[in-house]
Amino acid sequence: MKKLILVTVLFILLLSSCGGSHLYDNAEVLSVVNADYKPIGEYAVIEADSTEVTKDALEDVYYNYFSKKDLEYLVVVYTDKAGSGAYMNSGYVEEGVSLEQDQNADYMLSDDNGATIYYPDDGKLSDGETVE
Repeated sequence: MKKLILVTVLFILLLSSCGGSHLYDNAEVLSVVNADYKPIGEYAVIEADSTEVTKDALEDVYYNYFSKKDLEYLVVVYTDKAGSGAYMNSGYVEEGVSLEQDQNADYMLSDDNGATIYYPDDGKLSDGETVE
């Protein structure tokens, strides 16, 4: 009986350590405000190492998180590359963009020259194109 319990516990630990984590697991949802500081919507911020931000990971975020929320946009802030990350809205996803924070510390897209852009297409993201 003790062996069965031990095997069961080990199996559960193995399953919990495999996959199962998503970039959006620690997403922070913040308010988008107008000039009068009145909320007009929401956006989300995810912090991640740039090596974790792959096309597959962005596709997962777009279809399993962003598209299911009522968000204006979402940014992924690279923790290992200051001022850069990924940006998505309802029309496209960009990876390798420059981000900046406004006077309220809200993130926004600053520059996308040289970034890779993907378009949502029937449950997948399109092949990437370089923004010029």
